[in-house]
Amino acid sequence: MNHTEAVEMMLKNLDHWRHLPKYQLERRADVFFSLFIRQIVEQRVGVLSRLIIPEFPLRHNKKLTDTNHTVNVDYALFSEDCMYLVELKTDPDSYSWSQHRYLMKAVNVDKFEGIIDGIRRVIANTSEVKKKKYNILVQELAKSGFVSATDLKISKLPEVKTLYVGPRPSDTTLAHEIEEYRIDLLDVVNTLEDSVDEAERLFAFYLRRWNDNPAGSICCE
Repeated sequence: MNHTEAVEMMLKNLDHWRHLPKYQLERRADVFFSLFIRQIVEQRVGVLSRLIIPEFPLRHNKKLTDTNHTVNVDYALFSEDCMYLVELKTDPDSYSWSQHRYLMKAVNVDKFEGIIDGIRRVIANTSEVKKKKYNILVQELAKSGFVSATDLKISKLPEVKTLYVGPRPSDTTLAHEIEEYRIDLLDVVNTLEDSVDEAERLFAFYLRRWNDNPAGSICCE
């Protein structure tokens, strides 16, 4: 099995298994999106740095005592003066109001200062074992040029924006609400279909299938 055949087999499995009740396609497809996410977002917003942080944690206090709870955004990407919180969607039914609300809170209420303060608070209430990973997160964040690598002191204040990459939500009210923040999945397909790389064209083929035939809408072959 060569490289292209292996990629095709993985994509066929994802396409088949996404119709099963408990299978979470977005988590598995993330490895493919990670190859192109910078290119996808750059087409919308312009030049980005090479820094990409997956599963970026936002402190999310459900209770006054719950100082260590986080919700994770699929990717944080950075330009010279902006931080982008990017969520990937492969199905119209995978959007939610609760997720949109905490993303809008990060953008409009917390802003960059609040996001960084939230990370500081989580670190302060995290076990020593888990702090090792947060220390790596701090080192990564410092590469953005917005904070220091020692104490997360803010050196430059970027704007925070959010983006969704995915099909139009099935909830029409939510679809209207997020339309200005959404990069359509078919725009990604059109970009990848023009690639000279066969693996990229394969990914585009399956993205189009996922866009046109939501999970559970057709029988698995």
